[in-house]
Amino acid sequence: MVAIHAIEGGLVHSYSCAMLDWEALREALQTALLEAVSAAAGGPWHAAALYQVYAETDGIITAPGLFLNDNGEHMDSPGNWGNGIHDWAPERWIEALTAEACSGTVSHWEDIFARYRDVLPRICVATGAHLGIPVFYVDYDCYEMMLARCLTPSQLRSLFPKVIARQAERARVSALPLGEQIAHYVSRLGCYDGLIGSEEAQSALRGFGSAAITALLALLRQRENAWLAAKLLADIGVPDDTVISALSAALATSTPDSPDQLWSCTALAQLDRLDVVLARASDLSPEALASAVTARYTAFRDHGAHPLSLDYRPLEEFLSANESIVPAVAEELKPGTSYCDISPAEVPEALRGTTSTHVVVRKHAVCALGERRLGDAVGRAVIPQLRAIADTDPDSEVRRLAALSLRWWKAEP
Repeated sequence: MVAIHAIEGGLVHSYSCAMLDWEALREALQTALLEAVSAAAGGPWHAAALYQVYAETDGIITAPGLFLNDNGEHMDSPGNWGNGIHDWAPERWIEALTAEACSGTVSHWEDIFARYRDVLPRICVATGAHLGIPVFYVDYDCYEMMLARCLTPSQLRSLFPKVIARQAERARVSALPLGEQIAHYVSRLGCYDGLIGSEEAQSALRGFGSAAITALLALLRQRENAWLAAKLLADIGVPDDTVISALSAALATSTPDSPDQLWSCTALAQLDRLDVVLARASDLSPEALASAVTARYTAFRDHGAHPLSLDYRPLEEFLSANESIVPAVAEELKPGTSYCDISPAEVPEALRGTTSTHVVVRKHAVCALGERRLGDAVGRAVIPQLRAIADTDPDSEVRRLAALSLRWWKAEP
């Protein structure tokens, strides 16, 4: 595959001279996988697994590692099997895959990557059928589904009994009355053993929405896992008087700088009640205040059912009135932390943020604007501004971050 690069409006576009031949890719990977397992010294093998695809959105895609199991142990941890082959896949096909993925928009990259992830279990099934051993693909984003695609029902029961037990437990819980389901998932918060762990319980409770609020308010009054209750109340995003009063009470009674206090501050801010936190500012540390005033600008914002729109004015007003806390705020929003993803509708506020008198706001704004998935129409407005900032902003770090955002846009400097 040959890629042609063209410059239009400052954006670098790549066009593939030929579409990727998916059937040829599948055949090449399937043949290579079969040959690698068959030729590997040390067998006979109990099972084989493809494990951990490294990929960068809008960038490189790699082949997963190939791991071989000789004793039937630690089936859920292929990286611990000790028999790894990392160069089994034909390099030219992986390069062609990356070239095709990077030849268009970010959405095109995501479509190509999704199609690639669909190919991997298919070659596992074919290789396993040929060799007569289980061969599966481990993808933690859709772990159980991929195992089920790769393995026969009897193989899945034999090799992954916990997966079968977890599915049965989910079915049991889903048959309970709604209140009992919610109570069960609340009881699993903070638990990392058993069939249903804390992360799955949090996801389930977010899914219940306002129906889970009463149970979470009760948990908020308890010392254990109160911080998780605050976090989930923010995610559900219902800022009624009962919720705000409960979070305010939790803030007042929590231990200074404890997770309970910090998450109560963050939750109130995320529910657009920063005023409640600021009313208690004299009782709070700089770190607690910083966690509240920065909440709407971090990735935590994007977890909520009703995220607040980008608005730098509350942050700017706070910074102007509280110069002593600027370092704590800068630490919370330092480059490299997880920022919120903005929408095209929020681009005007982000552009305004690049002109703020506050360096911490300008840093956040130029980073938020460095997102090619916003589309070429946004890019044509944003890129000239980023170029000007990279050349003229008085802060060297802002200039550096603007230049980095230009790279994410794949724009000419």
